[in-house]
Amino acid sequence: MTRRRVARSAAAAGSRTARRAPVAPARARGPRRTTAAEAPSSGRTRVTAKLGDEAIRIIDDFKLDAIKTQDVAGVLAALKATGRVLVVAPASDEKLRLSARNLPTVEVILADSLNVVDVLNADTLVIEQPALARMEEVYL
Repeated sequence: MTRRRVARSAAAAGSRTARRAPVAPARARGPRRTTAAEAPSSGRTRVTAKLGDEAIRIIDDFKLDAIKTQDVAGVLAALKATGRVLVVAPASDEKLRLSARNLPTVEVILADSLNVVDVLNADTLVIEQPALARMEEVYL
């Protein structure tokens, strides 16, 4: 029995050109310029902008008598709090939490759990007066 040689292509034979990756076309790689809209801004600048836009509202207390979503919605409407609203409470308030949970754009957070991400994502901040004192204790 004799062996026959089978002709193989260059790719099957493992030639150098068959393994080489295709080369991308050359292009200029100079410094990329950023516009003012693309420039990164610090979190402090954005929080200060919220102050200028009057997006931070301070109230005395929510004083909810019962667990009613309509009551929280009425208070926020009176404050003209639109968009994503972050309510900062001084302590765990079950009535406030349960009343606000059906409002998709409202989030309730405790003053000691306040974080930069939630503040920057919110369009309006509603802070209870006692929560300001608690925030000073924790963060200053």
